[in-house]
Amino acid sequence: MVSKINVLEIVKKKSPSSILIVTGKSSYLKSPFYDYIKTIQLEYQTTLWNYSKDYPDFKEIKNFTEKKSYDFIISYGGGTVIDVAKAISVGSLLGKFSQIFDKHKINSSVYHVCVPTTFGSGSESTSFAVLYRDNIKFSIQSQEILPNEIILDHQYTLNLTGKNSYCSVMDSFCQSIESLWSIHNTKESSKYALKSISLISKCLKNIQSLSYNNRKNLLMASHLSGRAINITRTTAPHAFSYYLTINHGICHGEAVSVLFDRFIDLNFSSISGPNKKKLMEILKVSNKKELIVFFIKLKIKLGFVLSLNEIKNLNVNLYSKSINIERLKNNPIKINPLKFIKESLN
Repeated sequence: MVSKINVLEIVKKKSPSSILIVTGKSSYLKSPFYDYIKTIQLEYQTTLWNYSKDYPDFKEIKNFTEKKSYDFIISYGGGTVIDVAKAISVGSLLGKFSQIFDKHKINSSVYHVCVPTTFGSGSESTSFAVLYRDNIKFSIQSQEILPNEIILDHQYTLNLTGKNSYCSVMDSFCQSIESLWSIHNTKESSKYALKSISLISKCLKNIQSLSYNNRKNLLMASHLSGRAINITRTTAPHAFSYYLTINHGICHGEAVSVLFDRFIDLNFSSISGPNKKKLMEILKVSNKKELIVFFIKLKIKLGFVLSLNEIKNLNVNLYSKSINIERLKNNPIKINPLKFIKESLN
């Protein structure tokens, strides 16, 4: 649940014996949240893990969980940090951490307070977590993975600027649109997605100089996009994105956007009439062609990769074999990955 109290009040209420705080590399040091961290370290037995990788690595998380146990976890960061904390919250209670890939083994979790600092993944509101094992993406799913408390405070996004913020916004923007054409789309997911898209659209003109109110709206938009995909799951654009991030260093939101205009062309007709109408009203476009142009212009404005042709040394065969089939199954139109990639390069 979204909490209206601060993390110290939650900690005092739960009175844990051993706390784990998961953050990113160093950005937390410049955040007002660092004062909370210092106070917690003084008053409680605390381990601070500055997770350094750009993705949740199974082996690294497994090795970390084998060192010590915790009864309270705080995650402060973006989607990767949150997913790491989510994995620890359930994996550390299993007989073997590798059992995390069997959802039937997951039946409890360590109390987890989540403080998102990006406008992107909405990971704080999803019942699944991403893990990469030998550079292959896996999705761990269980209701136990959901954080117990979520603190949404736009002041913790003030360090998020430039390319990092653009990638973050693009991720939640794409997630929300994907949820509208997902085969699992519902009235509830549509409500979350359209509200998210509406909040994002109001901030796009100021994307390079965000106000406090913009940040507040984008943080909520990310949360809502997470709630939408918690119901529908992501689709083809995400399925095709992971290889580009792991092997070519393209940030996640940008990687999702590379082929997104092509997926709009493919999937637009699968959006329901009412949702399609509302989407076009929000983005002030009249048809599919205008929506595609809108998206391409947005990528240009953000300085993103516009097509696969711009990616150097792309191994088409390895790329096609890496496509996340689980995400691809949620797409309304069947896709042959190799054929689609080759066509995208022409």
